[in-house]
Amino acid sequence: MFRLFFTQSIITVLLTIRFIPVYLASLFLKKDERALYFREWFVRIVRGALYLTHTQVHTENNSFLHDGTIFVTRHTHVLDMHIFLALLGPHTIPVVYPLKKYKALLRIWLRHMGAIDVVRNNKEHQMYGESNTKSVALHKALKTLKKRDSLLIFSESHSGLWEEFYLPHAGFVHLSYASQSAVQTLVVKDMNKVLCNGFSFGSNVVTVHFRKCFFPESGFDEHVLLSTEHKVKEKIQVRTIQIELELEK
Repeated sequence: MFRLFFTQSIITVLLTIRFIPVYLASLFLKKDERALYFREWFVRIVRGALYLTHTQVHTENNSFLHDGTIFVTRHTHVLDMHIFLALLGPHTIPVVYPLKKYKALLRIWLRHMGAIDVVRNNKEHQMYGESNTKSVALHKALKTLKKRDSLLIFSESHSGLWEEFYLPHAGFVHLSYASQSAVQTLVVKDMNKVLCNGFSFGSNVVTVHFRKCFFPESGFDEHVLLSTEHKVKEKIQVRTIQIELELEK
């Protein structure tokens, strides 16, 4: 547990120390460049913390890594978002649950980083009304992909190691069809083992596996969606048209 505590502590201290200087410096940038500037510093801070705790992040089969990709994974660890962003770089924008659910420091950074928060059900909508609804979040996500930035989505529809998606209405599927962006599934290995070990024993390597990469032109029906082909295509068509109409507004 010491490595995890030390890593979290370093990240917290550096995020605290750097916030005001980064914020003041960002005021001299154009508005549409400020979020990227904050993400660049967030990535530097996390990479620095991993370096100081002798934690290495290796990748496996990352040949599909490119701009404008929808990265999909499961939320399995308190630091997985930090590690994924440090690996994928500042042009990847996280899609997260309502910002008010995060601790104050991380919430402030995520807001300035341009993270897209979204309410997932009616209960969250009542509690966190200031967060984005699903339609607004889809609208913002599409704008992000059209600028060739990437998205990091922690999807409840992703079964992780088995590389399957079991909800036909999963938002990233419709995003992929609407934006013609690839979906890259990610699986992280040994996160708990490494971060819960001390410094003197055990592995210090976290491995991120780039699993199957799905492209909208190749279709999700055969590999991903457990539904009949014509129903899935019909649903995706309707949702895509709705998203495009919202963008035109």
